Amino acid sequence: MLIAALFAPYFISFGIVPTKASADPTGGSATIVFDMGHGQYKDSVFTAQDTWLANNLTAMGFHVVFAWGGLNDTILADARGLVIGSIYGTSNGFTAAEVTAIGDWFDDGKKFLWVGTDSDYSGNAYINDNASLILEEVGSHVYPEPISVSDAYSNCNASYRVVANGTST
Repeated sequence: MLIAALFAPYFISFGIVPTKASADPTGGSATIVFDMGHGQYKDSVFTAQDTWLANNLTAMGFHVVFAWGGLNDTILADARGLVIGSIYGTSNGFTAAEVTAIGDWFDDGKKFLWVGTDSDYSGNAYINDNASLILEEVGSHVYPEPISVSDAYSNCNASYRVVANGTST
């Protein structure tokens, strides 16, 4: 309530009213593609988190597409967003044509790209080279590093949940 009272003058003076996210303010439906064709599928995740996310995005007016057979210009043509999760296993790499299609799509502008990577925690093998190829293609300067940090003493109930003990001044 205090926060609402503090910001009320801005809402009244400037006409700013917070709204829920929506696909397109003009009433159209924006498409978000989830890449599932490169080893991201995991039954427990798909039936829980992925379905929950897809249902919420659909409720907000987005059109959700699960791309099971790879990515190309046709699949990405109407997409406003592309989500590529961490890729499990030792294969399932992106082809050169897929990487180029993602780069061309992204270069058109007004798009979002989410590329997931992970460490080898829990013994899972992830293919971070795929993420690097895609991030390089779109001009990113941030790349995945498959490392982990642990601290047996300063943590939140597990050594991989490291806690910082100091702050900068």
